Amino acid sequence: MLFPSRRMSPAWLLAAALLPSFAALQSATALTLYEAEATCPVDGQTFRATLVASYTSTGTRLDLKPVGDVIAPYRYPVCPGSGFVVYRSEFSGDEIAAIRSIAASDEFKALRAKHTDHAVVAYVKQRLGAGEFDAALSYLQASWEAERDRPQLVDEYRTLALEGFDAARARGNLSLDDRQTAMVVSAELERLLGDFSAAAERITSLVLELAADGAAGNAALMTAVEQIAQHTYNRRAQPQVLSDQTSQGTVGSGAR
Repeated sequence: MLFPSRRMSPAWLLAAALLPSFAALQSATALTLYEAEATCPVDGQTFRATLVASYTSTGTRLDLKPVGDVIAPYRYPVCPGSGFVVYRSEFSGDEIAAIRSIAASDEFKALRAKHTDHAVVAYVKQRLGAGEFDAALSYLQASWEAERDRPQLVDEYRTLALEGFDAARARGNLSLDDRQTAMVVSAELERLLGDFSAAAERITSLVLELAADGAAGNAALMTAVEQIAQHTYNRRAQPQVLSDQTSQGTVGSGAR
């Protein structure tokens, strides 16, 4: 597989790693990139893309963004003609037909000109019928991306991620891990948006829900909740790193 699909896992649910389980952990000390050949599903054009081979994380923020010698979110190939973001190695025939229609639309072209790559991924996922939780994760990653590339859009993406997580929870078909991720990250997003009253109310209900789930014994998870609550109480809206993280992990992401 050229570039595996990046499915984030909540940092507080991992026993021995700080990074999402994108690939096997390897020994390395720095960010390394490599050139790969990709094929655009829109027009079949083959092109070269610079992707991440490995990186080292020294921690994770409360909104799940890895920190350290790392590019976060993960960099995907972008079709040189249409601007379509190739976020998966393979698409079905029906998906390719839909993608070509999406990429040809004026709405997509306008959105592509304004938004970051991961926001475009979220948009395409929604048009292809992905679940709210999956799209919300892409908007969350877009918010990290926008911090670097388009800071004026950070709050917009955080709001879209929050709405997606809430919609996914309301639908009621999430796994326990995904539901807890949506609960905790939503509280963090409200804090980052400066809506401290809403964040405080959510944290109150969050603690009760986690207790009902039997999650009170999950020390890492409860530590994250406590830190979000403390930053909310102190009315801090800046991103914060989850404390007491001492391990390091490096993830290779090339062809396997």
